[in-house]
Amino acid sequence: MNRIDMCNVDIYSKEQNVLNGLNLDAPIYKFIPYKYLKTLIQGELYINKVSSWEDVYENFLFKASFMLEDKTSIDAKDLTSGIFGQSWTSEDETDAMWRIYSDVKSKDIGDCAVRVKTTARKLFDAIYTNDKCMATTYIGNVDYKLPNELDNWVKNLYLTAGMLNRSFVDSLFIKRMAFSHENEVRIIINFGSEAEECKIDHITFPIHIETFVDELLIDPRLAFKHEACSIKADLLRNGINSSKIRISDLYVFRPLSNPLIIHD
Repeated sequence: MNRIDMCNVDIYSKEQNVLNGLNLDAPIYKFIPYKYLKTLIQGELYINKVSSWEDVYENFLFKASFMLEDKTSIDAKDLTSGIFGQSWTSEDETDAMWRIYSDVKSKDIGDCAVRVKTTARKLFDAIYTNDKCMATTYIGNVDYKLPNELDNWVKNLYLTAGMLNRSFVDSLFIKRMAFSHENEVRIIINFGSEAEECKIDHITFPIHIETFVDELLIDPRLAFKHEACSIKADLLRNGINSSKIRISDLYVFRPLSNPLIIHD
């Protein structure tokens, strides 16, 4: 993909593609099994097609039936072939995130997750590399809706040929309320259904790992285990500064330093 060259970016246009009130300077996080993290620490941000997302309500607008004013039916499913996306979260650490993304019972240490910390701005800068991105590249908070709210959002759409692409993009920043605990931040890159990227299953962007990553946090369930030491040692061998590597203390119990007083 394009090299990092932010001098070719119209900042005002770029900011129009920041959606749902996202603060670009806020920290964001991603929980990644270690076997997949290696690509990132080697300097590549790896982004899959949105068609690979598992929730049946993902890509919900693309699954709708469309009809032109002359009654011609349109199938929008194939339009996802040129759309890529990645999910992050504004939640710094939760028990659920570790249990969803990290399998500490696996015999493969690569299945244990590490949480990456960066900022929304650093992520957006990595994928929004020149003014051509104005038509394709977005970042924003996910908007969570109840089932009836989601249905009403679809029913109230006023679709035109010129605005259809933006409607599809907006729909990719909506999820059901049942997933609201994720507090998700997404990046979406929509190349269109005729782009060369439709023929591949992922895209990559170069990153400067030293500046992109603010912290790497190892699963708290690995505290005091050799797996945590192995992951940390491997990170150090890959050039990660030791000050950026930490083992989570989420499950460390800290008793009160003073006894509680029982009064007569």
